[in-house]
Amino acid sequence: MISAPIQFNYDQNIGIDDQGERYLTNIQPVIPVDTGKDWIAISRTILPIISQDNVTPFNRSESGIGDIVQSVFFSPKAKADSGWLWGVGPVLILPTASKDELGPKNGELALR
Repeated sequence: MISAPIQFNYDQNIGIDDQGERYLTNIQPVIPVDTGKDWIAISRTILPIISQDNVTPFNRSESGIGDIVQSVFFSPKAKADSGWLWGVGPVLILPTASKDELGPKNGELALR
């Protein structure tokens, strides 16, 4: 089953002087890929779309996309005896931010 959840977050009182606000929409398509009789690969991409005011120094407004988070998990098709499904695989952060202020280094600084 392919799914495409969309998550919306609003943060306030953030940034250097706690006067900033941020609107963050994460588009998160999840796509399973059949890899054979017993295993499945599950691709999950998180594309953040950001609009923020007064978060970074100089109290500017920025909007655009942030860094993409891409994960691929490999999982057996059959549930474990406990009823759980499990998976293992890498998670990558792709440096796709349309502006430096929308990437993780500045985001970490802004939230302190």
